[in-house]
Amino acid sequence: MRKVYIYTLECPIDNTIKYVGQSLNPEKRLKRHIRETKNKKGKKTKKESWIQKLINLKLEENIKLTILEECDECDVDDREIYYIQKYRESNCSLVNMADGGKSLRLRGENHPNYGKTFSDDLKKKLREGKIGEKNPMYGKPNPHN
Repeated sequence: MRKVYIYTLECPIDNTIKYVGQSLNPEKRLKRHIRETKNKKGKKTKKESWIQKLINLKLEENIKLTILEECDECDVDDREIYYIQKYRESNCSLVNMADGGKSLRLRGENHPNYGKTFSDDLKKKLREGKIGEKNPMYGKPNPHN
């Protein structure tokens, strides 16, 4: 079983914990957070906005990474959820979008569109928004071939 780490990212400006995450390699993951923020076009998430602020101040290299716990792969989601809840309850203004785990848990009854039906006009509009060059896979090889 692989070991996965629960970690925090601390803001170098006010020394507060801003993010709780999980990774096989937290140091590498922090570098990826920074790189993804630099390359992101358009609207940024809370985490990306926070990192962008630090980039603008040339403080991204000063983000403090702390390992909270080493977990077995099967336990890591529950432990991440635990730590996010713990820090939120202690009034840390975390920039995490979700309560933890590998996904945003927007499946089934948790999904905002669960049980809703879409009009034929909306279905047509959504379909037309992904035809031809508007399709994100346009011009790319089919990975299933």
